[in-house]
Amino acid sequence: MKLEQLLASFSRAYDLNDLSADKDGNYQLVFDEKINVECRSEGPNTALLIAQLARLPDDPAQATAVLEKVMHHAYTRIKTCRLLLCMDKSRRLFAYRRLAINTMNAVAFDQALSRFVNQAEEFLRVAQAGAP
Repeated sequence: MKLEQLLASFSRAYDLNDLSADKDGNYQLVFDEKINVECRSEGPNTALLIAQLARLPDDPAQATAVLEKVMHHAYTRIKTCRLLLCMDKSRRLFAYRRLAINTMNAVAFDQALSRFVNQAEEFLRVAQAGAP
């Protein structure tokens, strides 16, 4: 299935209002008013899920403390967590996950998206706990 079809099914299942792509063709979803997930199509076979977790503090010692907590948490979840953690030039931490959507049905997509959101929320809590 295509990302548009999977998201339309997800939208219907959860009675979401008009879920439409932005000008770049990406979809924005908000979960529990704290996890913003961007869904991007990477061609007919792959989708990318992206969630901003936190912005690192400007103080180097505080930023190091947050990164240490987040990276340690990632290490302890290495066997079960499929997120890729990244930081951009603005010192924002992101969680990414690529999905092979060409073999997914709506149920599998729902499960993968739910798992991504749950894991992103877990890392968000860790990042916030590590911040002063």
